[in-house]
Amino acid sequence: MSPALAEAVSRLLDERLRGLRIQHVRRPDAWTLGLQLQDGATLGLCWEPSRPAVGLCSWTWPKGTPPDVLKTHLASARILGVTSLAGESLLQVALAGTGAAALVWEPLGRSGNCLLLGEERRILWAARVLGGEFRTGQPGSLWFPPPARRERAGEEPPLGDPGGYLTGRGAEDLRTGLLERGRRAALAALARREKALRRRREAVLGDRNEGETWAALSGPAQALLASGGLNRRGEGSRRVTDYGCDPPRELTVELDPARTVLENAQLLFRRAQKGQARLRETGRILERIEDDLRALRAERAGLEGCEDLARLFPGSERVSPRPAPQRRRELPAGVAAVPLPQEYAGYAGKNAQANDHVSFRMGRGSDFWFHAEDYHGCHVVVKNPRRLERLPHDVEQAAARYAAQHSGAKPGSTVAVLVSQCKHLRRVTGSPGLVMVGTARRLFVDLPWGG
Repeated sequence: MSPALAEAVSRLLDERLRGLRIQHVRRPDAWTLGLQLQDGATLGLCWEPSRPAVGLCSWTWPKGTPPDVLKTHLASARILGVTSLAGESLLQVALAGTGAAALVWEPLGRSGNCLLLGEERRILWAARVLGGEFRTGQPGSLWFPPPARRERAGEEPPLGDPGGYLTGRGAEDLRTGLLERGRRAALAALARREKALRRRREAVLGDRNEGETWAALSGPAQALLASGGLNRRGEGSRRVTDYGCDPPRELTVELDPARTVLENAQLLFRRAQKGQARLRETGRILERIEDDLRALRAERAGLEGCEDLARLFPGSERVSPRPAPQRRRELPAGVAAVPLPQEYAGYAGKNAQANDHVSFRMGRGSDFWFHAEDYHGCHVVVKNPRRLERLPHDVEQAAARYAAQHSGAKPGSTVAVLVSQCKHLRRVTGSPGLVMVGTARRLFVDLPWGG
């Protein structure tokens, strides 16, 4: 898409989508995002390097598994407008109502991306985290527009019809891309299943060969019984004649000297019975494996030309686990509940004894701990039942802001807030409320002048 077409498409989308609410978020694969609108259409975005596309789709999108941050900030959001960046094929969808400021689509070739921005254009979510020094897409960092590119004279492709592009070629490119990626993913999954079945068949064939070896011991066992001297011990081997063969053949049977000849024969019979049972079982397993391989071949033949998105992206939308709801309980004296987004539970102490209780009695090893550095103030503990390595950005910012506001820092100052986990805290003996922090990082919070 050329910058001129992107500008024309943004104007049409702005007229078409302004004021509409997003009802559902669709994320069928890693390269696409669909926003189902209240009027039934779906705004589709694709940032795959080889075929970026944007379009308004009337066909049903696969649900997929969008992350919690997208469902939280996009579902029920209202679209304020759509704009493009001068000189770039980039679209920005301004949002309101759920804490997110904009959704940015960047069809920039190998650096293509889709990002959700919050206040001050800070990245809440990015489809891709890129390497390099600038514009990595790392959540929590600030978003900057790409540097302006220079277009050579005569390189601008014909503009075409923007309206026809959105509902025609753009929507068709989105569907074609989904079909191709869905087929590739489904065929790759079939190949992995087939490879696992073939490995399983090789292992079962090895067990079957061992079973055949054991089942063949019945002949030597019968020959050993017919050789006489069944109560003798101490023999390491015996030469016998196997009359079960045609013609009969002589063979040497290895014996356990600690057992009698009869006991050795009984041991061979038991092993032969196990071998026969293994042959029966491995035969059934091999039949099932061959049936599964035939079913996979038939499924592959059906997938190679499949045009059904519901078949290529099966299954309904999985509900991502949310933080476990905390049981309502009476808080100890001096302990306050901290209001946090996304249903996270947080607690803060109002005095030294309460700080000690919050940090070492209410806080568990994986829970997060916040405190304003270089100031007296409350200890804030955020419960972490899912044992995340890092809290969501908005939850972390809210907890750090609470710790800074309830400290001795003056209004209008910038406060460094220590962030650690309770497992890194140690008590200072004889000084309630004082702790030693083993590992921590800093967040900087600007306090408003109003206190």
